[in-house]
Amino acid sequence: MQLFYSSRIENSRIILNEEETRHAISVLRKVPGDVLHVIDGKGNLFKALINKVNKKETELEIQETKTYPKPEKEIHLVVAPTKNMDRMEWLLEKSIEIGLSSLSFIRCEHSERKQVNMERLEKIALAACKQSLTWHFPELNDIVPFKNYLQSVHPMQGFIAVCKDAESVLNKQTSLKEQVHLMIGPEGDFTEDEYMLAKSAGWIGLSLGNKRLRTETAALAGVVGLNFL
Repeated sequence: MQLFYSSRIENSRIILNEEETRHAISVLRKVPGDVLHVIDGKGNLFKALINKVNKKETELEIQETKTYPKPEKEIHLVVAPTKNMDRMEWLLEKSIEIGLSSLSFIRCEHSERKQVNMERLEKIALAACKQSLTWHFPELNDIVPFKNYLQSVHPMQGFIAVCKDAESVLNKQTSLKEQVHLMIGPEGDFTEDEYMLAKSAGWIGLSLGNKRLRTETAALAGVVGLNFL
């Protein structure tokens, strides 16, 4: 199924933006009267008929609507981005394919990267959602200082992964709630002060095994583990 995305849905009408129009009309050679499948990122899949086309946008008329419920389990990933941003883009893509509700970036003491290109990440996320038939788009949050994140977010259940011994491990005996946050540190891990600050805020120390994992590997391993427990 070839999917298109639109945030402009009004009553029975859908408007595709210039980029989606270019793909549908110039690349796939769709014409008025053809049927497209459109998602809105909020759980809806529309079967719609092309009505009007110009260089800037395409107007469609909705024929059918199917609504998908949100996943029963919400996985919220919090990660200090690596110096090599390609690794974070790979992580975002694969995490969406597996199942991700949100991705937030934090800046820690050992962080080498201070900012991220949110516009590029949103495009990668959209492509991954289309490819994996993810009906509810994950929320992406720009990078903030570690302490600011702890002060602003109070998860139902939060794990902070560390290389040292931790009181919790992911296995079949792990009891998970409906909303789970997983925090992954930078290359070089969290500092002791950061770890203790998170613990005092209610986060649970988590071990992902006895191997020393790269940031993106640890994050993906955590997303997989949390999704399939």
